[in-house]
Amino acid sequence: MTLRSRRSVNASERFERQRQQLQALIELLEQERGALVARDIPVIEQLAAAKQQLLAAIAETDQTLSTELAADADVAQAKGELDALLDHCKSLNELNGQVIQLSLNGLGRLQQLMAEARGRGSVTYDDKGKTKPSLGSGRSFEV
Repeated sequence: MTLRSRRSVNASERFERQRQQLQALIELLEQERGALVARDIPVIEQLAAAKQQLLAAIAETDQTLSTELAADADVAQAKGELDALLDHCKSLNELNGQVIQLSLNGLGRLQQLMAEARGRGSVTYDDKGKTKPSLGSGRSFEV
């Protein structure tokens, strides 16, 4: 077996490993989006830890591939497939970021509405059933 064919076998194995890692990342990102929508914090934390480990493994495989195959033209097609998977991962990650941003915006609006409601006081009714402003916190009495 020549050096070039040995390198090609190793490259094929590494490309397959990276393809599997990227597929796993896609699945993880889809699970993450579901957990974000459901606001399931424990699951989000578990997925974040798993994502960090997987990203480290992907980076390691990528580094190995790039140093071994910098000038090998035979790997262009496999690299193109990996690039497409990586682009899909990036778009899923961006989508998850948008879900997070929308959730934060919604929480901010809810917090603002609650603050405004606290500032207005609660509604009370007079002896005729008509609404009237409350006395504030209920601690002020007029005698």
